[in-house]
Amino acid sequence: SHMRIVLDTVGESLDKFTSTKQLVQAIRDAIIGHLLAYLSGVLHRDVSFGNVMLVHKGAVKFYGFIYDFDYSSPVDSSKLGTPLDMDERKNLRELENELKERTGTVEFMAMELIDADTKTGVPHQAHHDLESFFWLLVCVVLHHTYHDHRKGKDAVAEIIGATTPRQARERKETIFYRKMFTVKDNAPLSYLLKRLQLKEGPRFRNITQIPVPLTYDTMLEVFDEALGMEGWPEDDAAIPI
Repeated sequence: SHMRIVLDTVGESLDKFTSTKQLVQAIRDAIIGHLLAYLSGVLHRDVSFGNVMLVHKGAVKFYGFIYDFDYSSPVDSSKLGTPLDMDERKNLRELENELKERTGTVEFMAMELIDADTKTGVPHQAHHDLESFFWLLVCVVLHHTYHDHRKGKDAVAEIIGATTPRQARERKETIFYRKMFTVKDNAPLSYLLKRLQLKEGPRFRNITQIPVPLTYDTMLEVFDEALGMEGWPEDDAAIPI
């Protein structure tokens, strides 16, 4: 007897989007996939350009997915809000120590993780990955759409293109301390970017304010609101770099 292996491509990179609405739908679906993994006890921890893909048109009824769980860690999302017994507390302490290892691609890494001391660390949590989805969207939009960012074609290098944690922190701050850029003739996408900035930015602009981490519900609500708006262009495929 013999065995045959059939290989096929099920996705392609985000810079191949045929419309900005498809891009946003793909990232939204990847967030849902991230949530499903989290509810199953897995935290991805490396949301980045190469790990979120577009689904081939017509292949299935969704637009995007997240994959590559090489840096993922187990989490217990089943007992939120319930007391832990002694063994569970011990396991939780061990897990927190593991999650304090800083992981992720620095361009898309949450700012709290960038700031974290490498010795004491900050446990990598779901809201950090949700912030990474925001940076992913910003990066792709700046690369592949017409926008009014003051740096023009150099905007990606200004905001995302950092090679060290310190650079990443300094450059990402410009998104939160300045007016959000808009996308030409694309009110829904511009609205989405602004809403996400308003959801995330106050955590870093106001040092006296108690931080309110992003949640899946909040993130998906904003995406769904934008996707439900009229005015999405139909032929605004990704602009080649």
